[in-house]
Amino acid sequence: MAYIELLNTSKTYKNGEKEFYALKNINVKINNGELVVILGPSGAGKSTLLNLLGGIDGATSGTIQVDDENIADYNENQLTNYRASSVGFIFQFYNLLPTLTTYENVALVADVTKNHADFHKVIKSVGLGQHLDKFPSELSGGEQQRVSIARALAKKPKLLLCDEPTGALDSKTGTHILEILANTCREDKNTVIIVTHNSLIAEIADRIIRLKNGEIESVKHNKNPRKICEVRW
Repeated sequence: MAYIELLNTSKTYKNGEKEFYALKNINVKINNGELVVILGPSGAGKSTLLNLLGGIDGATSGTIQVDDENIADYNENQLTNYRASSVGFIFQFYNLLPTLTTYENVALVADVTKNHADFHKVIKSVGLGQHLDKFPSELSGGEQQRVSIARALAKKPKLLLCDEPTGALDSKTGTHILEILANTCREDKNTVIIVTHNSLIAEIADRIIRLKNGEIESVKHNKNPRKICEVRW
């Protein structure tokens, strides 16, 4: 049985009297422990889809089934618990608290879950072991991105949603981060969904979803995903 299943899921927005579709009649299944890459041009609906899966935004119509629960029917309290207990987010724009250090930004997850990873180990795994006491303003954009990644990984989430997780990273660091994300699928059996403009990342995915104009253009099951070291960046 699929871990995630969207059935006729749509999201519309109103601009004055006009209504437009950010997503239209999305139907897709994702299995537990898959590494999924979502591709598409700007405005295709990639981030909207990620926000629906994460319970940040609500669908206008349709079903969003996650782990046998239709989160499209959840109230705000249920969505808050869902985000806290089951979902990790890697945001494109980091969303770090400027008055907290690297360690403190990551350790924030202790406020929402008791089943978290060792914060020092996670920070060290993303290459920031020497920056525990630095504030975001003292870090480069790439380093801030890695703090965001460490914070998400620290939750040990069943579902990890990543919006351009390597966008601010150099190729070497980006490769290392992708290895960490892949390991959460292959070793920990968690589900990782990556939104990206980089089509090369799709080569390591189990499932590739292409969006265009708010609709699914194609879904491909990659039977032989490449190892990250095999991809030419």
